[in-house]
Amino acid sequence: MRRFILFLAAFAFLAAFAATQVQAAHWVIVRDDAVRPPQLGTYVSATRTAAQSARSAFTTLALSNLHYVTLADAPDLDAAKTFSRAWIDPAAVESRAVAIWELRPDLSYEPAEPRLTAGEEGFIHFDVYASLPGHDAEVEALTREYAEVDRKAGVRHRWIVYAVVIGADLPAFVVATPARARDDYESEKKAADLLRAGRDLPLHIRNTQLLRRVDSFEGVIRRDLSHGAARETK
Repeated sequence: MRRFILFLAAFAFLAAFAATQVQAAHWVIVRDDAVRPPQLGTYVSATRTAAQSARSAFTTLALSNLHYVTLADAPDLDAAKTFSRAWIDPAAVESRAVAIWELRPDLSYEPAEPRLTAGEEGFIHFDVYASLPGHDAEVEALTREYAEVDRKAGVRHRWIVYAVVIGADLPAFVVATPARARDDYESEKKAADLLRAGRDLPLHIRNTQLLRRVDSFEGVIRRDLSHGAARETK
C-alpha cells in the first residue's frame, strides 16, 4: 500500500480531526502499523489482549507478517485520541500513521441476498480512488449509479464506501469489498463482471475522467486481534 495516499503522521491527525467534527457522522479511525521484526510477538500479544477487553469495536487486518491495519469505530475526539495511542508500545513499531474515514452507507451497495454472512468474511480488498478536487458530487452520483447497476444485475457481494476525511492526499474515496479469501475475491469479481454484462462500462469511462489515480491494498481479517465488528466489516 502506498501509505502517503491515505495516512497522516499520527501527531498531525488529532488536530485535523478536531477541526472536522460533524454531528452524526460515522467516523472510522484507520491505524497503519509497520512492526519491528523483533517486536512482532509483543505487538500481536498486546493487540490480542486489547481485543479481549475493548469497549468499542475494531477490526485488525494483516497486510503482511509485519504490516497491520486496524479499523475502529470512533464516535468522538476522545475516542480517537484513545485509539490512536492505544495498547501498543511505540518501540514495537517502525512507523505508525493514522487516517480518518467517514462511512457512507448512502453510497454503498448491500445485495438483497448476500452470498456471505459477516462471519464468513475473512479478507477485505480496498480500492482507493483519489478524485479531482471539486468533483465530489459527481463522484458520489456515479457511485450511486454503480450500485444501481449491481442491484439490477443481481451482484451478490457487498461493497462499502468511505470518504477519506483526514489523510495526506484528498479528496479520496475508499471502496472495501469483503470476501472469504483472496482467491474468493478474484472469482467473485469475475462472476460479477459477467452479471453486469458490460452495463458498467460507460460508468468506468466517466469515472476515469474524475480521478487522479487509483490504488489498492488488501488484508486478511485477524479475528483473534479484533473486537466486535467495526463499521468497515458490518
